[in-house]
Amino acid sequence: MVSEAKLAFLRQTPDSLDIPAEFADVYSDEDKRHVVRIIEWLNASQLAEHERERWSQARLAKAAGLNQGTLNQLIRGRYPSAPAAHLGRLLSTIERQETRRELAIVPVPIVATTVHKRVAAICRRAHHYRSFGVVAGEVGVGKTCALRAYASSTAGVYYVRALHAMTISVLLDELVEVTAAPVYKSAGSRRGTQAERLAAVRRRLTGQDALLILDEANRVNAGTLETLRDLRDLAGVGVVLAGTPVLYHMLRDVHGRFGQISSRIIFWPPTMNAITEGDAHTITRAAFEAFGHEEPSATILDACWQACEGSARVLAENLLPALRDYVLRKGIALSPEVVFQAAEEILGYSRRGRTEARS
Repeated sequence: MVSEAKLAFLRQTPDSLDIPAEFADVYSDEDKRHVVRIIEWLNASQLAEHERERWSQARLAKAAGLNQGTLNQLIRGRYPSAPAAHLGRLLSTIERQETRRELAIVPVPIVATTVHKRVAAICRRAHHYRSFGVVAGEVGVGKTCALRAYASSTAGVYYVRALHAMTISVLLDELVEVTAAPVYKSAGSRRGTQAERLAAVRRRLTGQDALLILDEANRVNAGTLETLRDLRDLAGVGVVLAGTPVLYHMLRDVHGRFGQISSRIIFWPPTMNAITEGDAHTITRAAFEAFGHEEPSATILDACWQACEGSARVLAENLLPALRDYVLRKGIALSPEVVFQAAEEILGYSRRGRTEARS
């Protein structure tokens, strides 16, 4: 809880929200109390030490599935219809954030694994040479995390994730959005034709030191990838295609349907099948530190490495949060046996399968 003194201070700051002096007639007394609760929560969040814990109207509206303008009307007491349902959604969203904070539910930190380093090297090479690069790895090895990290830390990099059977039109919509390309639309066309959107992206990228990353590239059709080839050739940008090992089979044949792309790929790195033991140890140490727990012993590190079976996703998103919630928080003494038991009983893994795999 934030003290009344802090709330009073926040109400005097330029960015603080004021509680409405008047409400529309459709607001019940309970609605008014809910508005006060929402405003005070938004104001109090500005005192949070970490930026991720600070909430703006836009962020709260998006989390609750509401339009920002609707939220603004609601908390100013000017919403024209009965506001109870919308206010309920906002309060429910706030309560979940409070529960996460009270339980100290924090994500496992992103650390620089060997996968991150290899992905960054591939991206840099494609960026420098303004050509095609390819990233192939098994599910859960950490490709997407590494690609997003590179995109967020490097100027001029645009990341798009493909959906199943992504068409040219959908890809162009995504590229128009991420590049903020202005589209010169024909009369009567809401989004612009495919040619107009492609031209818009080309104009936006030409002369820019840019790199396009298409994740899950093995899920798109041939024409969609050919559009990326056109953009690479016309705008002079780099392109990285990332996906499962199937992607290599799609692209390898220079005489196949992707032959013109295959001939432009300047580097074919080995498929990434799993994280290394050192990667697993690094991720586990970072997680225990984020959880506020002492550094794990060598035997615990080894148990976590065995239980994740080479998957960064299983380790970071499943096993380590399970250990935090069902072992560390309950004060259960941590041991390799407990790690394996958690992996089996909570996550459904088979120790027999792991033992055979390591024998």
